[in-house]
Amino acid sequence: MLNPILDELAAKYPKTKFLRSIATKCVENMVDKDVPALFFYQDGDLKNAIMGARGVLGGERMNAKTVAYILSMQGMIDMQFDFDPRDKLKLINTNIVRGKNAGRHHEDDVDSEGDDDREYTSNQYQRYQQKRY
Repeated sequence: MLNPILDELAAKYPKTKFLRSIATKCVENMVDKDVPALFFYQDGDLKNAIMGARGVLGGERMNAKTVAYILSMQGMIDMQFDFDPRDKLKLINTNIVRGKNAGRHHEDDVDSEGDDDREYTSNQYQRYQQKRY
């Protein structure tokens, strides 16, 4: 899913270098759960990495806008967003799971720690932001 999207973005942003590699040749002992992985280099130095990037990029509904959003957040491409395009995917997923009650808050949707159980996996991006390589 990701390869054609990156091909499209590479053609659109020729000043950014996009490389593809076999995971085990790129990182020794890379495990399947960490694939796909995105590594962000600037001036030859590794600035950040997102392992298991599928959920961060929008999961099965990832598209060029959701991937471009992550690349722009990393400073890899120059593109401005008024909103996180993954938010629409969050609403779609909520509608699928919750049916007619989608998007409505119910007390039983909150676990003992106060977290909403409708969180979309792409929100894991913030956790990856804190984990720099």
